[in-house]
Amino acid sequence: MHSSSLLAPLATLLLLAAAPPARAVVTIKLATLAPSGSAWHDLLKELGQEWERTSGGQVKVRVYAGGA
Repeated sequence: MHSSSLLAPLATLLLLAAAPPARAVVTIKLATLAPSGSAWHDLLKELGQEWERTSGGQVKVRVYAGGA
């Protein structure tokens, strides 16, 4: 099973569990040791895009790569 197919249900679960009562935009800042442009970094960016799409723009994910 492709790892990105596992991320969508996880993202949905996390969005439902952590949804704030108001419709405020939430920005998640995610740091990783994965180098910028690596497969891992690209996967995290895709995850962020999926969360933003699923939430109707209410959740933004900012990925900091390379240990920044």
